[in-house]
Amino acid sequence: EVRHPYYVAVIRMEARIDTLTVTPKDKPPREVLVLLRGENRLRFPLSKVARRWAPRLKEAGTERVKALVWPRTDPKGKVNPKASIVGRLYPIPEGFEEGLLAQGRLVEVNLEKGFLILEVRKNPKGKLKEAFRLSVWASSEVLAGLPPVGSGVYLRGEYLEKERKLVARNAEP
Repeated sequence: EVRHPYYVAVIRMEARIDTLTVTPKDKPPREVLVLLRGENRLRFPLSKVARRWAPRLKEAGTERVKALVWPRTDPKGKVNPKASIVGRLYPIPEGFEEGLLAQGRLVEVNLEKGFLILEVRKNPKGKLKEAFRLSVWASSEVLAGLPPVGSGVYLRGEYLEKERKLVARNAEP
């Protein structure tokens, strides 16, 4: 796996492109593209790039896609679906693995409650306008192995959809 020399936070997940008929009040029904996981609709909005690529992928017969979600968490440590966004969509590559990848600066470690706060800063040539912080849950073993607060850390883990939590399964300085 390639480790990038910049700050990043992304949830990689497999999704299915489908259409949904929406009937707004006082307007005719219209078809919109949505991403589904199983039978559940992903509640993350699509970026301009993802909105542009979704119909192209569907028309090309690619229904199953790799979705890259740029997550944001709320004060309770849950992923906020309205603040997070599906940044990119791709055909699923061979060897694709779902999960959380995050690299940033460690801001806080709460051993008692079992979470850490990771700050993801702007990259020199990136599109991110301002830094943001993520709450990431982790086992006591992962938390105990973290470098000191203020250090850079690379996290790998998963996104628990039902609980809307990011969970680190591995941390490296």
